[in-house]
Amino acid sequence: MNLVGYLFCEQLSACGQCHQCQRLLENVHPDLHYIAQDALDKAIKIDQIRAIQQDIYQTPQRAKYRIVIIDSAERMNIAAANALLKVLEEPPVHTLFILLAEQMSSIPPTILSRCQKYFFSDGMHDEIDYLNLGKLYPNEDPRAVIFQDRDQLIQSLIDLCESKVSPPEIATRWSHYNFDDLLWWLYLVNSQMIRFHFYKSEANSRANNRSLYRLSQQIPVTSFFDYNRKISVLRKKLSQNITINQTLALEDLLLDYVRNIQ
Repeated sequence: MNLVGYLFCEQLSACGQCHQCQRLLENVHPDLHYIAQDALDKAIKIDQIRAIQQDIYQTPQRAKYRIVIIDSAERMNIAAANALLKVLEEPPVHTLFILLAEQMSSIPPTILSRCQKYFFSDGMHDEIDYLNLGKLYPNEDPRAVIFQDRDQLIQSLIDLCESKVSPPEIATRWSHYNFDDLLWWLYLVNSQMIRFHFYKSEANSRANNRSLYRLSQQIPVTSFFDYNRKISVLRKKLSQNITINQTLALEDLLLDYVRNIQ
């Protein structure tokens, strides 16, 4: 939202004080349109694209531009992507589109070719804690729920690797979570354990982080990269609405941890 603030701000600085910034902070700015994936099936649908088509061709009400943010743009289904492509082929003069994506390769090339690509980071690579990224989600978001349950989830993973429980038992225990959100969380856990391999002093005072650090040292770092590649393939299939036996896929991912313990 900082980028949008700079574009809307009367002082061109995202000051947070001017009328434009205040309306943005209150989520009532009439020139901002935000599109996100459906909470249930994790897809962006054609109706969401159609809903903005009338407004985006009109003159902005308050700012210099209308801005459309499409969060998790790789989650657009085929119909939604085609509808957006038609808009981008003859883009409205006063509207900027910002597409946010974790997996840019899942966005159709015909859309990517009409976009300027920027790669952002928070500039805090030396201090990043992947397990705390769930704090970025509002409380009602399913990923925020996983973040709140992270200690139990991590302990389940540790119990698995200590042969206290089996992959099917864990899969059953986690069955009430959305599969894509579980993949997201496992990706973060693997990323954190990769980080522990390179920054061995980072296990902090949290008991589960210390346990996770010890686990990370029992599995080759290359295995975590392999896990995340497998997760990325699964998430890409989900984004393309390819049918997956989610229980078997999760059990296979969990079994990978056990297979590679040294």
